[in-house]
Amino acid sequence: MDASIYADQNKYEQARAMLNVAIELDPGSALAHNRLGTLLLAQGERDQAIAEFRKAIEIGQKYSSAHNNLGVVFSGEGKRDDAMAEYRNAVWSDPIDSVAHNNLALSLYRHGRREDALYEFRKAIELNPKAALPHANLGSIFRDDKKLDEAFAEYRKAVELEPKTARWHTNLGLIALQTETGWEQAISEFRTVIALNPGAVVAHVNLANALGLHGKTDEAIEEYRKAIEVDPTIAEAHRKLGDLLRQQGKIEEAITAYRNAIKHDPNDAIVHENLDALSAKPTSSR
Repeated sequence: MDASIYADQNKYEQARAMLNVAIELDPGSALAHNRLGTLLLAQGERDQAIAEFRKAIEIGQKYSSAHNNLGVVFSGEGKRDDAMAEYRNAVWSDPIDSVAHNNLALSLYRHGRREDALYEFRKAIELNPKAALPHANLGSIFRDDKKLDEAFAEYRKAVELEPKTARWHTNLGLIALQTETGWEQAISEFRTVIALNPGAVVAHVNLANALGLHGKTDEAIEEYRKAIEVDPTIAEAHRKLGDLLRQQGKIEEAITAYRNAIKHDPNDAIVHENLDALSAKPTSSR
């Protein structure tokens, strides 16, 4: 069993020991230093991780992965210029590294350089046509640009390449929901997310929203209730459940839902207004 397997099992100490032994046996192994850096970073030992990444680069000179890892560290810390420099170094070190081009593209986009970012995402796809992430990132750019057809196409490609990745289905569903005829597709995508991860509370809310928007009120109510089962603190689900129950004339149940929404989000003025309006109405006795 190698060190990477230990890491996958969260057996960090065993993996760290194995990598240290590997480095003792071969101090010039850039791969071992890079892997140790990745492990240290996962343990929150930032400075030591950076030292290992730099050591890997010193040994390997053109070592794209270590530059990428440094870029990820700096990006996570909000050091955008440093991150971009490392991603550029990664691309320079290995011009056919699809991951490096994808990361550079993200960095460029965050710097406001949209066209350069689009070029790098497309280069990443050219180098690795089976990579879903660059397609999803392109989809996000087109979504931000309100180019829904282009966004839909990119998210759909990401889903085709990685059908078991829930967030690609979520993105595709949210885009489909914004089109005139895409609500059935949206419902299908959100159901797929739930099938992949039944505990995904946001997926239940997204599905309920889509069902409610298209007149499937009873099904929407059921999904809001499922979301609340998973996470009773989600105010949005309580609020929207209250709205639908109110529409159905189930005033007492709506009042309960609104009270639960306020319990978890006391600052929602609209819910307060709805609750006050319902509380002022007499309810029929049975």
